[in-house]
Amino acid sequence: MSIPENRLPIVRRILASNLPLPVTLSTVTGAEPAVEVISDDLSSLPILDGNYSKISIFNHGSVPTSTVGHGKLELEEVPGAGIVLPGGANIYYLDIAPGYSTSIHRTTSVDYMIFQTGEVVLLTPDEAFDPVAGKGKIEETLCKPGDILVQRATLHGWANRTDDWVRILCVVLDAKPTSTEIQGSNERHLLPEVWDV
Repeated sequence: MSIPENRLPIVRRILASNLPLPVTLSTVTGAEPAVEVISDDLSSLPILDGNYSKISIFNHGSVPTSTVGHGKLELEEVPGAGIVLPGGANIYYLDIAPGYSTSIHRTTSVDYMIFQTGEVVLLTPDEAFDPVAGKGKIEETLCKPGDILVQRATLHGWANRTDDWVRILCVVLDAKPTSTEIQGSNERHLLPEVWDV
């Protein structure tokens, strides 16, 4: 089956930065610099054989971040699958093709997923399971435009069961290693980053 053309709008990034303060105002208490506003259209990067499209908006190598500088700013390289920037924040759009479902996976991050266009199903385990013995029961949550998912390093997947592309705004923060409590114990169970469960 061929993937329908992604006709979602081109993303325009508008970057506003403080310009240097003129020396003539350097002794004026409360002086304010002019603001530089730069806009550019962002290109999308097809991934997973074109079933996904990623549009990188901005990232920060650390949080708190710096607001120093102006002009066109280069994005930092995000390692691995391009989702989690170690020690920082990664902001991007994720477009999902009609009829496409992802594998179940986990990243060591806190993700703020803001659903913009289309409806997509969030797939999460409904019960604990042993992955060697098979997959557990899956819970399905329909996510619609205007919904916001705060995802705290959970095992999850996506299913676009519609005939339209879906767009999600993703703000991904690196997180400490993930673990969960063990019932009736003070011990914790480590939850590693996993792909294709």
